[in-house]
Amino acid sequence: MENYIVNLFFTLIKKSLILIVLLSFLSCQMKTENKQRSELIRKESSVLDTFRNTTNSQFIENAIFADTINSSELTFDNTEHHLGSIIKGTKENFRFSFSNSGNNPLILYEMIPSCGCTNVSFTKEPILPGEKGQISVTFDSSTKNAGFHKIVLVIITNSFKKYYKVIFKVNVIERND
Repeated sequence: MENYIVNLFFTLIKKSLILIVLLSFLSCQMKTENKQRSELIRKESSVLDTFRNTTNSQFIENAIFADTINSSELTFDNTEHHLGSIIKGTKENFRFSFSNSGNNPLILYEMIPSCGCTNVSFTKEPILPGEKGQISVTFDSSTKNAGFHKIVLVIITNSFKKYYKVIFKVNVIERND
């Protein structure tokens, strides 16, 4: 019995020493990582302070202005379309016409409708400056309840203003059989 207690005691001491060594190692690792983080934050702050203190604000304004001048720009004939009243279950097709009023080719990346009731197709090829394009929209009223609805379509482009939106409104009425 006495031998068992002595072995248990030494086993606990060994495990305690291993735990202490492990905790010491982890503590050193954490101190090293904290030092590295602090150094990185100090360097970033230094760069930001240098940037803030420069008198190159005119350079920045010119760069932004040049980016807008050399950009493509999506200009819509109308940003809203009113479908009026339609009977539930019908589909309506219509278009949003636009032009590239910028100085570089315009690329339409994606169209995101606010409702699954809307299907959209658009040209994937770049639209040259001065050229026109169309976004074709199909609205399916079968999933909508009767009443007035406003559907938003977000358009993502390569222009300086990355996001555009157009809206269409519709009044869905129940079918009188």
